[in-house]
Formats: sequence, structure tokens, C-alpha cells
Amino acid sequence: MRSTPSRWLVPLAVISMLVPGCSDSGAGTPETALAATTTTTTTTSAAPISVPPPDALRIIVDTDVSLDDAMAIPYLLRRPDIEILAVTVSGTGVAYCEDGVSIVLGLLAVSGAESVPVACGSEVPVDGSNAFPADWRSGMNAMATSGILPSGGSAADTTASDLIAQFAHDSPVPPTMLLLGPHTNLAQALRDHPNVESDLAGVFMMGGAVDAAGNTFENPNAEWNLWIDPVADAEVLATDLPVSIVPLDATNLVPMTSFFADQLAAHLTTPEAQAVYDLLMLNPGSVASGLSFWDQLAAVAMVEPDVAAWHDVDVTVLQGGGPSSAGTLAAGIGRPASVAMAADREAFEAEYLTTLTGETVAASEWQTDATLTISSDIWDYGGPATVALGAFTMVVENRSEHSILATHGWLVDGATWEDLEAYTSIEQPPWMDLGSFVSVDPRIEAIWTIDFSIPGPNVLVGLDLTTEQVAWRYPLNVEG
Repeated sequence: MRSTPSRWLVPLAVISMLVPGCSDSGAGTPETALAATTTTTTTTSAAPISVPPPDALRIIVDTDVSLDDAMAIPYLLRRPDIEILAVTVSGTGVAYCEDGVSIVLGLLAVSGAESVPVACGSEVPVDGSNAFPADWRSGMNAMATSGILPSGGSAADTTASDLIAQFAHDSPVPPTMLLLGPHTNLAQALRDHPNVESDLAGVFMMGGAVDAAGNTFENPNAEWNLWIDPVADAEVLATDLPVSIVPLDATNLVPMTSFFADQLAAHLTTPEAQAVYDLLMLNPGSVASGLSFWDQLAAVAMVEPDVAAWHDVDVTVLQGGGPSSAGTLAAGIGRPASVAMAADREAFEAEYLTTLTGETVAASEWQTDATLTISSDIWDYGGPATVALGAFTMVVENRSEHSILATHGWLVDGATWEDLEAYTSIEQPPWMDLGSFVSVDPRIEAIWTIDFSIPGPNVLVGLDLTTEQVAWRYPLNVEG
């Protein structure tokens, strides 16, 4: 997730629901293939969970329970060739333990999988004090208490570390760990139970950034999952387990858009599809804010590796230097891993939607009205100066090396365009109201859907988040 200046009153309630969630050219396959919102309530009955076949891929899911996790887990539950043995909640993740466990239990209940045990781990890293912002973490309570998910059972009377060790040891086939958050739980299990490594088939993780920019506030090269607990990351990578990684390089290429949400809305044919859609609509701005399918891509790529382009890369996680440098996934040194360096958006969407809905569903088609291109210090808007009331969808191509934020709004209290032109502060003007926004990392393309609901003079304003400067202003006339 990108840093967004609350000084411009960006809806951080949206962001708090969505955080992940940040070579060699040889094509490899993942080693672990071996192994303002309105809340709606889901009323569809739980689907009976099917019995996995004997050759099913057995996994233990470790999740930090943000929205992307809540969309990934139902996909896995819908796959007949996947058996989820247990789910552990990373207490160092986006959701605090109580909310995270509640959400996971609800997701399992939707799929009729209440027998899957759930436990939470420590809410502090095995080393250090890095943490997700407190408002992001407390914001997950909105998902837990929304009423969208049914009330599940009770958490297992054990720790995440012990649950991992138990099911890794008892499984007739060594399971794969799917890490969708910080690595605290698995690192703790490796410390507490020396046999865990030999009981596992491999590790598949979403995390890090290789050639892409990172997305944490303090370390521009790090991604959140690896930044939170770098010592835990290093201990996981120090094992001899096969490791596959889905970094920001791949997830950046599968943006969450309103087109995807519309495609899902047309196929609400299973309890899981309905629940995912309702959770997505809990913060509808999420589909037009420059966010990506982080953990959803990791879940799909684990079982359908062809949705990504895999490369064999030596990797390590930097630990020293404090929060401003630790947590970087460094390539070219360290242990070998299979790394997804790119992803196929259409293949990913089609597989995810088809599995989730139980119908053959094609990827969403992008139908846009304009393009905004950012290159160096030039913001080039290629759309009309006069638009109609209603939805207006724009491609935002950030070709620069800076993170940017584009906002839509309108002037109030008698303010004029000249006032805005003369205004250079990063602080939001008191005479400007904000509508939608999109935040885009360097060298990334995103979809921005604006709902023009105020007729008359409107404005687009671009902020350079790297230099914290107002970089662009554009007047729009809204007719209707």
C-alpha cells in the first residue's frame, strides 16, 4: 500500500481495509507446485465443502487478514484440488488477532469449512518493533463487525506456532506454507519446533519487491509483508525449504478496478462470490484507487503457475540499518528462489472469477474515457475538458520514478481557479472539497473511476508524493 497524505483528506478508511497487504531470465515454475459506504449482508447459505482428492495440494495458510487475504481464502476454498489443513493469523499483520480470527472463521463458515482450525500468533515481531499503522489495524474491525460474514466457530485452543507444527507433522503428505502476511508465525514455529522444516514441502509467499518500487513509508525499497519482521523473513529464507515468491513486480500488473467489480457483480452465483463482492463493496472506493490484487494473485499463482512469469533468482532479506533500510528483498545474493517477475492480468482474472463463481467467466474488459500520463515532471491529460455527470474512467500511466496521487474535487466558498493556481501548499485548501482519488507507484498503470456528481467547475489535482509537492492542476467543466 502506498503512503497517502492525510493532509488531503484521502479516505484512509478505504486504505485500512486493503493493505497487503512491494535477474535471471530463465523461466522457472514455483517449487511449491510440488507441494461513503453501504454495508450489505450475505444471506446465501453456506456451501458444503467438498472432500479433497487424495492427491490434493495440502496447505497451511498464514494470513494477516486484510481485504486481499479475505478475497484469496474463498478462492482457495473453492478449489477442489486444495486442502486447507489450518489457518494461522499473523498477529503482526493488518488485523489484530481478535478481528483477524473472527474474519477467518466467518470466511470458513461461508464455505462450510468450519472444521478447519484457526489460531493467532504474537502481535509483535520476533525481533524489532516495525508495525502497520494503528489506524489501519483498528480499521479492520469494520470488516469483522460488518455483518457480511456469518459468525463462525471458535479459535483453536493453541498458538499459531503449535498449530503449524501439529498439522505439518500429522499430514500424510508434507504441506506447503502459504504466507500472505508477515512471517512471524512460521519463524516462531521454526524456533519452537525444530522438526517443522522437515515436515513441510515448501513455502509460497506474497512479499517483497525486486525491480519494482517498495510501498512502505520508511523504506522505499521494501514491501509491507517483509518490512514488518525482517528477522523472521531471514529465518524462513535460511531454511532449505523450496521457496516461491510473488513480489510487487507481479502484483503491480494486476490492478483492482471497477471493471473487475462489475464482472464479479454479474456472476454472484456462489456464497463465496457473494461474500467477496459484499466485502469489496464495504469500501467501494477500493476498486478505483490504484490498488492491486496482492494475495489474490499469490493464491492463484500457487495452483495455476502459468498466470505468472517465473524466474530463478537468488534472494535475501536485509535486516540491519533500522526501519529505513531493513526488510528489502535483495536479489542476486542469498538463497535460490522461484520469483514471479510478471503476471498475466486476463489469465489471473479469468481463473479467479471462474473458480470463485463456479461459472466460466472471462476477464474484465477495460473501457476507458481518457488517459493521464505522468512522465518526469510532465502530467499529460488526454481527455476532454467538459464531461457529463456520472462515471468517468481514466487510465493513469505513471512512467515517472515518483509515487503520485491524483485527486478530483471542486472549489467552494467562492474560491476561483486563480486561487488554486496560486496555491502551492501540500495542505488541502480549506475551500476545496475532495471526491475520488488514485495513488500510483512508480512505473505503474492504474484505472481511476471518477463519479462526477457536482455540476459546474471541477478540478483535477496531482500530487508528487515523493517530493511532497503539488505537481499539476487541471480545470474541468461538468455538465448535467
